[in-house]
Amino acid sequence: MKDKKLWIPIIIGVFIILGSFIFCFYKQDVSDDISDWASFGAYVGGCFGFISVVIMYMVFREQSKMAYKSQFESVFFDMLHTLREIWNPDVESKSLLLSSKISIHFNVEFGAEEINRNDVKRVMTYYMSIHKKDNSINHYFRYLYHIVKYVVSNESLDENIKTDYISLIQAQMSNTELLITFFNAIEYDNTKYNNWLDNYGLFENLVTDSCFLDKLKQLYFPKTKFKHIQTVHINPLEAIQQWYDESQIDIENEVYYDTLTRLNNRRTPRE
Repeated sequence: MKDKKLWIPIIIGVFIILGSFIFCFYKQDVSDDISDWASFGAYVGGCFGFISVVIMYMVFREQSKMAYKSQFESVFFDMLHTLREIWNPDVESKSLLLSSKISIHFNVEFGAEEINRNDVKRVMTYYMSIHKKDNSINHYFRYLYHIVKYVVSNESLDENIKTDYISLIQAQMSNTELLITFFNAIEYDNTKYNNWLDNYGLFENLVTDSCFLDKLKQLYFPKTKFKHIQTVHINPLEAIQQWYDESQIDIENEVYYDTLTRLNNRRTPRE
């Protein structure tokens, strides 16, 4: 791509030189006077001199971009290395315990279809407050925030490159890290930060152990294409059979229209 960019001004310059010369002098005969050829050489040299200036500028700009990218990556990978050091065995064990408590709580007490975001945040805030006295996990969250900010706030990077760098961050995070960061994002509820995490898909590989947590993922990060979402497939015949079993209905003596009436009008389990 860079080679093509360098060739573009050369090709354009050649066409301009030849085109303008042919347009102006195509009706005239070729001169035998050496001074005319000297003038022609000065004309061509001046044109190519301008093109060489353009090429030098483009080369300088590309080198500046490469130098800036090298500097950016040096800082980025140093920060990523520091994040790995912060995620030490002590922080990992505390995060495992906290994520387990939160997952169990939502799995048991929040299994309803309706999701109240205020209730979710209150519960998340309560459980996340367990680790507030220990600054080690908070340190991890703060440092992760600054790495993400360092990438997405860089105006010299296009969106695809930013996505690649965020993917590198995600690739080094365990599922426990993703889960605990997901809980922190809900509890912290910073709109700008959550939009960053959503736009660049930090949680796309997050695996949760309950359908309700999967609903929370889609609720708080609607732009992310999650690769692990629990989907419950229901076989209608099995569902009807289960309802019959629970309702203690004699299937052999049940007529077709009565079955439909029971299913359509059911509000409470039949005895």
